[in-house]
Amino acid sequence: MSTTDATTKIIGFEYQKMIALLKCLEAKDHTHIYLECKGDVSDESTAIEVKHSIDSSKTLYDTHIDFWKTLGNLVQDFSSFSKYSKLILHTTASIQKTSIFFNWDDLTPKQKAEKVLAVIPNATIQKHFDKVKECKINELRIILGKFIIEEKQSNITDLYNEKILKHIVVINSVESKHREPLVQRLMGYIDSTLIKSGKYNYKWKINVDEFRDALQSELKKHLIEDFIFPIVSKHEVNPGEEEFSFTKKLKDIGYDGMISFAVNDYLRAQKSRIKMIKGRYNLSNELDIYDDEISEDMYSLKVKHYDKLKDGVYDSIEKGSKIFYDECISQTATKINIEGVKGVRNYYPKGRLHFNAEEDKRFNWLLEKKDES
Repeated sequence: MSTTDATTKIIGFEYQKMIALLKCLEAKDHTHIYLECKGDVSDESTAIEVKHSIDSSKTLYDTHIDFWKTLGNLVQDFSSFSKYSKLILHTTASIQKTSIFFNWDDLTPKQKAEKVLAVIPNATIQKHFDKVKECKINELRIILGKFIIEEKQSNITDLYNEKILKHIVVINSVESKHREPLVQRLMGYIDSTLIKSGKYNYKWKINVDEFRDALQSELKKHLIEDFIFPIVSKHEVNPGEEEFSFTKKLKDIGYDGMISFAVNDYLRAQKSRIKMIKGRYNLSNELDIYDDEISEDMYSLKVKHYDKLKDGVYDSIEKGSKIFYDECISQTATKINIEGVKGVRNYYPKGRLHFNAEEDKRFNWLLEKKDES
């Protein structure tokens, strides 16, 4: 093996880890990313086979080993791979327009199977072709129905410089001079999960929640200025006539006149929250904590006003419920301090108050005598 051959193999392996890093940065909470397990990189729903080439002119043709080796492995382990919703061949090569792969993702599973089985194999792909040919036709179609080819993907240099160093999580979390050191440490974290893989029976498995904890720890070393709260004006939202759960709860206490204000705050707060997370990814956890604190205050106030109702302080349930709602609004509106955010407007806490009332099916504003919330 030449030095060049060894280098390209190492580059391919590092490229694979970069794909895994991107998956970690974009994965949902409580998920796992696997390397060298089912496919080169996979999660609970997608298995990716990664093919990198230093040759920018490389093309994918009918008997290309990258395709056939991938497909052969997929059909050979049908019981495992059929559970995934997507099976992806991620390649830096481009598809030859004269090949069976042209417009591949527009073909039906039946059409893909017909094209694949019509290929005349050469010695290089013969053993992989045989696996495909021996596969039951219905199983082959199931696999091909999930099989996606992502051609002309970024090479390792562009992936690193354009997609990782400029990833929204990276650029919005640290100053430019700290971005490359941060990425290098995150790549090191991925390596460390392999070293510690014994706890997973030596499966290279990354716990996304643990990855995020490591990321937060790194970010604390490079504190940046507070994020400026993204103001959304009243004119940027259109309440329309959509019925929300929290508006029905307001109607239940005869507070129809407050509905338009409540919906406006709710929609503006939703937009501001999305902008904050897009603008600085690591605020997500802090914003969740903020919502939880508002929820705790809502329940605490409800106990207080429910006791007043029982003690006969209020003339009616409806009157007491309106007073309870008013105090929730006035107390919540002052909560404009969010860690890492500067200049929060009071429509935001009021909007998140209504968000909690929307999401929490147990909660209502009505102080019923047999209240269970």
